[in-house]
Amino acid sequence: NTWIRWSLAIVVVISAAPVTYSISQRRARIKIEAAREQAERRAEVLRVVNDVGRRMTSKIPALEKISEKDSKKEIEKDIFEEMCKPIVAWNPTMYIARYDPVNQRISFPVSYKDKKREEYPSRIVEIDDSQKGGLTEEVIRRRKPLNLSHVEQFCKERGLTLPVPPIPKSWLGVPIMFEETVLGVMTLLNDEIENAYSQDEEDALSALTAQAAIAIENARLYSQVVQQVAKLETVNAKLEEANLRIAEKQDMLTRSIIASDFVHRLNNLAGTIPIWVDMISEELGQ
Repeated sequence: NTWIRWSLAIVVVISAAPVTYSISQRRARIKIEAAREQAERRAEVLRVVNDVGRRMTSKIPALEKISEKDSKKEIEKDIFEEMCKPIVAWNPTMYIARYDPVNQRISFPVSYKDKKREEYPSRIVEIDDSQKGGLTEEVIRRRKPLNLSHVEQFCKERGLTLPVPPIPKSWLGVPIMFEETVLGVMTLLNDEIENAYSQDEEDALSALTAQAAIAIENARLYSQVVQQVAKLETVNAKLEEANLRIAEKQDMLTRSIIASDFVHRLNNLAGTIPIWVDMISEELGQ
C-alpha cells in the first residue's frame, strides 16, 4: 500500500509539472507583453510630446499676423489647441483652465466633452482660501498634479465644490507652470472608469504642460519684442518727422538771417548816400 501511495504521488507530481511550467510560461509571457506595451506606450507619449512641442513652438511666428491687442490671447489658444489634439483621441473629455493671478480669474480657452467642443464661462477664484473653489483651484494651490478616483469623497472632505455632473469616477489635473508661476491647469476626466489614469498619463501630461508653459512664455517674450519694435518704429517715424520740421525751421532761420543781414547792409549803404551826395555837390560847386 505504501509503495502504491508513493507511486501515485510521483505520478501526480510528474503529471502536474508540465502544467505548472506552462502556467509559469504564460505568466512570464504576459509580464513581457505588458512591459513591451508599456515601453511602446511611453515611446509614443514621448513622440507625441516632442511633436506637440514642435507644433506649439511653430505657432509663435504667427504673432506677426495678429493684431497687437489680441496676439497673446490668440497664440495661447493655438498652443492649448495643439496640446489637446493628441489627448482627445484617447480621452474625449478634458479641459484647460487659464489662471490670471492679477484679476484672480479662471477662464477655459479649450474644453471638450465626448470629443465635442464645450464653452464654460470664466469665474472669479479665491486661491488663498483652501475651502473655496473646486479641484482646479486645488491644483493651483498645490502646484503639483492631483490624480483622483474618489472625487466626491475628496471634495466633501475638503469642502470643495463638486465638478459639474455627472461626477467623474477619475479626475487628473496637472498644473501648467513656468518656473514658480502657475499659468493654468490641464484636466482629464473619465465618467465610467475608476483609477483610469496611471503614472504614465500623469507623466505625459506633466511633459505636455511643461512644453506648453515654455511655449507660452516664449510667445509672451516674442509679443513684447514685437510690441517694442512697433513702438520703436513709431518713435523713429516721429523723430524723422521732427527732424524734417527742425530742418525746415533751420532753413527758414538761415534765410531770415541772410535777409536781415542784407537789409542791414543795404540800410548802412543807404545811410551813406546823403554824405556822398554832399561831397559830390561840393566838388561840383568848386
